[in-house]
Formats: sequence, C-alpha cells, structure tokens
Amino acid sequence: MMFAHNLSGILEKISAGMSVVLTVYVGISVLYLFQDVSVFYATFLVFVVVISAVDHLKNAVEKGEVVPSLGSTFRTLLAWMALVVSICVTVYIAFNAGRLQMVQPFITELDVFIGWLLVGIMVFLITVHWGVLFGAIIGISIVYFLWGHLIPNELLAHPPYSIPFVISYLGMNATEGFFRFIGLLTDKIYFLVLFATFLLGVGLLSLLMELGKAFGKRVRGGAAFPAIMGSTAVGSVMGQAVANIALTGQLTIPMMIKYGFRKSTAGAIETVASTSGQLVPPILGLAAFMIAAVLNIPYIEVALNAVYPAVLYIATTTVAILMVSRIQHIGYLREEVDWHLIIRLLPTFLLPFALVLTLLMLYYSPSLAGLIGIPFVLVLSLFQGRKHRPKLKELVGHIRGGLRLVVLLSLLGIGVGGFAQVVGITQIASNLGTYFGMVLPSNMILLLVITMIICIIAGMGLPTPVAYLLVALTVGPFLQELGIPALIAHFFVFYFAIFSTVSPPVALGCLAACKISGGSFFKTSLEAMKIVGPTFITPFVFVYNPRLLEFPHISGHGLFVLGLTFLVQVVLGMGLVGHFRSPLNFVERLGAVISGSFGTVYLICHSNYFLLAFLTSCALGLVWIFFGKHAGLKAVPETH
Repeated sequence: MMFAHNLSGILEKISAGMSVVLTVYVGISVLYLFQDVSVFYATFLVFVVVISAVDHLKNAVEKGEVVPSLGSTFRTLLAWMALVVSICVTVYIAFNAGRLQMVQPFITELDVFIGWLLVGIMVFLITVHWGVLFGAIIGISIVYFLWGHLIPNELLAHPPYSIPFVISYLGMNATEGFFRFIGLLTDKIYFLVLFATFLLGVGLLSLLMELGKAFGKRVRGGAAFPAIMGSTAVGSVMGQAVANIALTGQLTIPMMIKYGFRKSTAGAIETVASTSGQLVPPILGLAAFMIAAVLNIPYIEVALNAVYPAVLYIATTTVAILMVSRIQHIGYLREEVDWHLIIRLLPTFLLPFALVLTLLMLYYSPSLAGLIGIPFVLVLSLFQGRKHRPKLKELVGHIRGGLRLVVLLSLLGIGVGGFAQVVGITQIASNLGTYFGMVLPSNMILLLVITMIICIIAGMGLPTPVAYLLVALTVGPFLQELGIPALIAHFFVFYFAIFSTVSPPVALGCLAACKISGGSFFKTSLEAMKIVGPTFITPFVFVYNPRLLEFPHISGHGLFVLGLTFLVQVVLGMGLVGHFRSPLNFVERLGAVISGSFGTVYLICHSNYFLLAFLTSCALGLVWIFFGKHAGLKAVPETH
C-alpha cells in the first residue's frame, strides 16, 4: 500500500514536470518557431502521449491501491506496458521526423512496425481517457482505411492502399493523420485554455458568484443567478460543459436547493448554464476551433458568428428559469454580497479579458493572445489586496488542473486527426453525401431535422468535437449541396452536437449534475429540456436567416428577426415550463406551443400569414391571461 502511494506521488510529479516543460516548449514555439514544423509536431506528440500514459498508470496504481485484485494488477501491468511503448514509439518518431517527412510514403519495415505500435497505443490511450465509444470509432476508421476496399458496395469501398501507405498517413508523417490538428492545438487552443485556468486561479469563480448574488437579490428565484452568471462565464472561458458542472456546480447547486429549488431543477439549471459555455465566445470549445481548421478561416470569425445565437440562448433560458422559480415559489436571494471582493477582483478579470479579446479581433493567434494575457493576470492579481490575493497553493492547484485539461484536449485532438485523415483520403464523406442524396428527400427542412437527430445521437456518448466532426464530414457536404453556406452548415451541426449534453437519454451534463444534487437523472433531464428546448429552433432560424450570424453587422431586418426569435422562444418556453404570471393549465400550455409554432414557421418560410397568426395568438393569449380567467389574480407572495 505504502509503495503504491509513493509511486502514485512520483508519477504525479513526473506528469506535472513534463506538463510544465511542454508548456514552456510550446510557449517558446508560439513566440518563435525555432525548429522544423515536423520536428515540433513530433516532439509535441511525445509529450502528450507520454504524459497521458503516465496519468493512466497513476490512475491504475491508485485504483489498485484502493481495491486490490487480480484485475487491478493486470490493469497496472497493462498501463506499465503502455507507458514503455509510448516512450519508445514517440521518441523514435521524434528523432526520425525529418527523414520520415522526406521519404513519405516509402517507409521501411521498421517504420511500419513502429507505426503499428503508435496506432495501437493511440487507440488504447484514447479509450482509457475519452471512453470506449470514441476509441471504437478511431479503431473502426483505421480498419476501414486498411480493408475498406473489400466492401462490395461501390459507394462505401475505396481504392486498395498498401499497409505502408496507410501507416505512413496515419502516424509516420508529422503533418498528417494523428499530427493533423497539432498545429490547431498549439497555435489556437493551448494557451487560451491556460489563460482561462489562470483567471480561475486568481478568483474568477468567486467574483462571478458574488456578481450572481448581487443580481439574485433583486429578482425572485435569484438563487439561480450565481449559476446563470457564474457557470455561463466560467464555461465561456473553459469551453467544457461537464468539467464546468463539476467545478461550479459544487457551489451553485447546493445554494439553489437551500433556497427551495427542487434537486432535479437545481441540477437542470446548472447543466443548462454550463452548456452555454460551449456557445458563448471567446472560447467555444475544441469543436469551434475545428470549424475554423476545417473551413480554413480565422477562429475569431467563428467566435463572432456565435454572438447572436449565444445571446438568444442566454436570454431565453434565463426567462425560462425565472418562470420555473415562480412555479416553485422561490423568493429573493438573502446572501450577503461581498462588494469589496467585487471591486478588488473585477479589474483582474476585465482588463486581461479585454486585452485577449482585442488581440483576437486584431487576428493574432489565440494561443499568442492567451500567452500575453497570462502574465497580465498574474500582475493584476498582486493588487487584489491581502485578503483576496490568491494563495500560492490554490493557484498552483488551478494551474495543474489546467495542464491536465490541455493535455487531455490535445490527446482528443490528436485522435480526431487520425479519424479526419481516414475520412479525407478514402473520400467516404463525399461518397456518403452521394448516398444521402439518393436516399434522403431533397426537402431542406426535413433534412435539417434528420441532421439534428443524427447530431444529438452522435453526441450522446462522444465528446462534442468528435460528434461535430463525425456529422460535419459526412452530412455537412450534402447540406452544402442544398445551398447552405459552409460556415452555416457547420454551425448547425456544431450547435446540436453541443445540445447532446442536455438531451436524453444520455445527457452527460445532467448526469454530472445529478451526482452533486442527488436528484433523479430522468427528472433532471426533463427539467433541462423544458428550459433549453425552445432554443432548439435557433439553428433552423440562422439557416434561413444567415444575417443572424453576422455580428457585429446587422440590419434593421436582422434586429427584427433577432427580437422575434427571442419572443417566439419565450412563448414556446411558456408552453414547456407552464407559467406566465401564474401556472398555466394544459390547454393554455398547448396554446402557447401552437402560437410559438406559428412564429417558428414564419422564421423559416417567411410567410406573413404565419406572422399574423403568431402575433394574433399572442395578443389573444395576453387578453385571456390578464382579463379573462386570471383577471384580478394576485401575484405569488414574495418569500424573503
């Protein structure tokens, strides 16, 4: 036991030390690339794969220490083997990167053998760190690359490729296959994620919680505002919904339950708020960076296009949460607000955030912007006052967590690169596009609905970037053939890949929230869908109204569409949640859903008849609620 404990500590120090060295190495390369690109990519692969193997071994040792068994011993031995293979294979590739780049695809038998080992270790590490389903997809894609030419169906088959050719393009060419997205990881993601980590380390979460309290004291149901503000803002710089729930939910969910929210509702609110982090700029998660990489456009263009949909999401879900709080008779927040903390910490957040955003707007690389922002954060934190200045141990803990996160994201990106390589070389995406063109109707709205369902199903057990790429590379080309611009088609897929976090039956975000709240998974998922459901129309609206993605440029008609979309989503929310001024009965809720449906149809087909039907039904509904059945109804008593 003592040996296992000591070994775990040693492995943690090795992992942390290698992560720091990798960060310094990437930082120097962001400022000045002093090596050939192939050598840099290969060296990056060495660090990410070996650190991932060390972390897996550490986890295996710790599990074996807690529950000693034959199975745990086998897992530990397997983890040791994985670590040894990882070191040997990646170091070999790094030392031979220049030669391998020159001889492609005519590699030696030893290179092929090393390539097989690399493929095996990548599938293994992706499986243990990101789940069996993602590992299986990578494995199946490699099998298809090798033997897909044997498939009798002409649309699915590809030309025969030799094993050296396959291995060469998967892992022995430092700019293809597993290396394909390393440039994206280092130039766009690495230091932007670490920048967010440093913000958290100097007290961002405490600041946002206090701001949430300040707003929450002014509205009924205010206990939800620390989640609405804190989880949304933290998520916008982390870009990871489930990780965000685990971080902020520990604070927000107990507070909501304390003030009267049901456990399932508290978990649902936290899930909805944390999910918005993948929709709110500046950091939209790895999938958004992949949109930029696949379409070969600057990342800032993707981030700007996300602004109006993000505003619609936050505004609509906030109104829905306020409706829910009225139903459950939640009063005002009574927590004391630490205004001194807000005054001290606000500059530390706003000034670096503004600096990084300005650099992004000036088309500096995201990693460079994040790298410049980090020392700015540290300097400003010195002026937060002794009481609010971050403790060194806490800051180091946050940084260590950020290093783990960025290595895991890098491993994910490397795995996705292998999958994208297979899709690109075999032309399976264009073939599937042809197949879909034969079997699917050419009706755009029906195809969009089918795409939505595919995205949600794909995202049930897969990380958002994988779900996005899987659908974007297969269904995306067919959407573009129907006349949908590339960026809008990819955004449509991206949006629904994110929604899988809250969509039953898997809803990983709700599952994470339930572990904190102690509520029912089914009820939490149902509550989350009531809150977030109306925003499902947003992607359809921007497909038929492309100017909704053109921030900051918007016309008068664009503002009309933006406002009308919000109104339609609020009306749909009234029907799903069941409240407007007072609880609604079944007929009233059905009427709200029908009215919202009229508005949705108008936003898609632009028929004035449906606009008239929507506005008329809304007016009749208001007359009924204020002067009909609910006339003279007293407001729900306020709870103080």
